Amino acid sequence: MFAQAAADRPSRFIRVMILPRALLGKSSLQLVNEEDKGKPRAQQYKVFVDAPIELPK
Repeated sequence: MFAQAAADRPSRFIRVMILPRALLGKSSLQLVNEEDKGKPRAQQYKVFVDAPIELPK
């Protein structure tokens, strides 16, 4: 996924994902480029829901 923020105004991005339980309470962010790992990130995020779900059997 790539999301480009607007340069001339504040931007928001909403992400909804279903992830493995092993990531419960952890960040799912994985940087693709090794050189990006040392760069500062301007984005801020807030987790609204981080809860396991059960599918009906």
